[in-house]
Amino acid sequence: MTASALTRTLAVLGLALNVGCRERPSRERPPEGSSVAVDPCTQLPECAGYGWCTMVAGSCRPTLPAHCQDSAECRGFGRCTLASDGAGAPVMSLRPPTAGWCVAAKDADCQASDDCRSEGRCDLDPEARLCRAGSRMTCERATACRMRGACELVAGQCAATTERHCLLSSGCAAHGKCGLLGGTCVGGVTAKQDATSVY
Repeated sequence: MTASALTRTLAVLGLALNVGCRERPSRERPPEGSSVAVDPCTQLPECAGYGWCTMVAGSCRPTLPAHCQDSAECRGFGRCTLASDGAGAPVMSLRPPTAGWCVAAKDADCQASDDCRSEGRCDLDPEARLCRAGSRMTCERATACRMRGACELVAGQCAATTERHCLLSSGCAAHGKCGLLGGTCVGGVTAKQDATSVY
């Protein structure tokens, strides 16, 4: 290859590289100053707390499974599943049929929740779509048993049913809540004052 031919070849390659590195036409780039729209619900504490992360008809609601799974309601109360039929909606709401809400739908979610460890609510109530206490064993394992004497299963909840529950609790030793009254360990109450006490 002659020197002149080599020079022409290099010139052509340089031109090709220059064209390849040019900026894209402006129509291929987003306009300056533009940004992706951010849903205002994601900035509210209800998004992290309840999974209400999407604006729906003027109200914040969960619309993706991840909204519920990443929420404090899931970690705290086992409400990790997105329902679309209005179940689980707050009591004061109109429960619109197409609105999403986070509900409990699996025993595993209940068992992994903070409420299971603290209050013994480790079993799914499929009708209410909430977690509840389902056995005396889960109550006895819960923090509420050790601290407040709530060691017996009563209507889906853990409660104190005997004076002994209260006497063995840390609430008795630390705060003098050694008497039983209406399923709760309290201070300044003797067993004779509570007809529900069992020995």
